[in-house]
Amino acid sequence: MEKQIIKSIRPIETSPSGWSSIKVTLADNREGEILLGKDKNTHLFKEGMEIVFIPESSQYGLKLKHAKPADAPSGNGGGRPKVNEAAISANVALAEAVKLVIADKVKIADIIPTADKLYDWIKVKGGF
Repeated sequence: MEKQIIKSIRPIETSPSGWSSIKVTLADNREGEILLGKDKNTHLFKEGMEIVFIPESSQYGLKLKHAKPADAPSGNGGGRPKVNEAAISANVALAEAVKLVIADKVKIADIIPTADKLYDWIKVKGGF
């Protein structure tokens, strides 16, 4: 990834298939093209803005692949939230203790101590 400041922006004519792109001049005077896609996200890029991108040379000139504002989120925050393994292990231990009560293997008064023992065993074995 490379980081540069945009010196100037010039829109490029939209292709017949609906894809649009912009031509940018970078602070080091290189010119490159950023493909915006069909959404025409021209509002994402402004003159004087710092961007990050992967430079790629082609027969048509410099392409700035995966270009985004430098202060944009890195993408590591997306997707599923972190799993609370301790809570899951405790829930599983309690559910198994309830099954033992239903099967008449453990008395109802002993359900919490049994769940604690199962939880400790799950922790020792590596949890979920």
